[in-house]
Amino acid sequence: MKKTIKARRSPRRRGRRTGAASTAPSPLPRIVDLHAHVFNARCIPLASIIANAMGDDCNALADALAWLLQAITESSYRAKAPKTPLSARRATAYYVQQICNVVDFELRIASGADGGARNRAMTASELRRVERSALMDAIREVAVAQGAPRPSVVNTTAGFETFGALSGWARATVRNGLEETIDRMPEAAWGEHENYAEFFYNMLLAEEHLAERLRDDYGTGLPPL
Repeated sequence: MKKTIKARRSPRRRGRRTGAASTAPSPLPRIVDLHAHVFNARCIPLASIIANAMGDDCNALADALAWLLQAITESSYRAKAPKTPLSARRATAYYVQQICNVVDFELRIASGADGGARNRAMTASELRRVERSALMDAIREVAVAQGAPRPSVVNTTAGFETFGALSGWARATVRNGLEETIDRMPEAAWGEHENYAEFFYNMLLAEEHLAERLRDDYGTGLPPL
């Protein structure tokens, strides 16, 4: 006798029918990671970055300028923003001037005088403190890196009779060093056009001030942090 074996269907599970949509995974919320890294001249290998843009592995002027910029980073000096947009040439001149202003501001503080002796002439002892400051050492290195003999620089920066004379020499040295460095950096050394004077100035800001500028640039209407 031939037996016929029939395949038996598995019994269906009984339950509430919820529809096909219930088996589809629920869509995941879209998560966008928006963040920014805030840093200044003291957080990066600035000398190497400048030298690389100048086409060198290392460079005495890049080293001296980086030392100077790091010495005046996080200054409490605040520049007034230009009232109108500046051309590239005028922007470079503006930011070079602002860096020189920071140098002047910090040299006054190095005197140890209240308020940097802004409303009176500095005493001889105050001028000697400025001359012996770490900032003046950095400025001297900028002068030497531009080709000035070190003994001449040392002699020139000893015994200033007024702060105006000291500041005038320092500003001229820093301005010349910045301009020479920028002239030796191709416009697109970092892949796109960059105003190097503006970059140097922005690198002087304290991290909290950079964060404030970042929030101002993004504007209002952002999701709460």
